[in-house]
Amino acid sequence: MVKTLLLIRHANAEETDRGGKDFDRRLTRLGQRNAAHAGKHLLAHKYLPEMMLCSEAARARETAEIIAGQLKFSDGQIKYHDDLYEASVRTLFSAVNGISDNPACVALIAHNPGLTYLADYLTTAPLDNMVPASIVIIQFRDLEWSEVSQNSGEFIEYIDPGSSDN
Repeated sequence: MVKTLLLIRHANAEETDRGGKDFDRRLTRLGQRNAAHAGKHLLAHKYLPEMMLCSEAARARETAEIIAGQLKFSDGQIKYHDDLYEASVRTLFSAVNGISDNPACVALIAHNPGLTYLADYLTTAPLDNMVPASIVIIQFRDLEWSEVSQNSGEFIEYIDPGSSDN
C-alpha cells in the first residue's frame, strides 16, 4: 500500500507588529489566495488527506482551514500541535512516525526551515527552500508511518501555488 505525505508550508503572513508575537501573525490577502490555490490543486489532482497535522500558529491554522475548505474537509480532521511551531526536523519526523489509525494520505502544515529539511531527509531530492503555501508530495511504498525513515520516501512533486502557471 502507498502512503502519501503532503508537506505544506503556511501561506504568506503579515509582518510582525511592534510588540506583536510571531506566533499570532495572520495571513495576508496574497497568503489567503495562495492557500486557496493550494487546496484547489490538491483537490484537482486527487491528493485528499484523511488527516491534517498542523502547527498552532495563527498563519498555519488559517492555511489549514482554507485548504480544508477547498477539500470539503471537516475541522475535526485537523489535529493542532504546539510542538509543530518552529519545529526541528526531529520533531516533525517524530510527528510523521507517530501517525496512527493508518491513513493513506496525511498533510503536515508547519514552518520553514524544518519542512524543507524534512523533505530533504525523507527523500533523495534536494530542495532548496519551500516558499510560502508550497507543497511537497512524498510517497512511501509498503511502509507503515512508524517505519518511515531517512530516504525512504519517493519525491513526487513540488507545487508552488503562487507561481503563474497555477
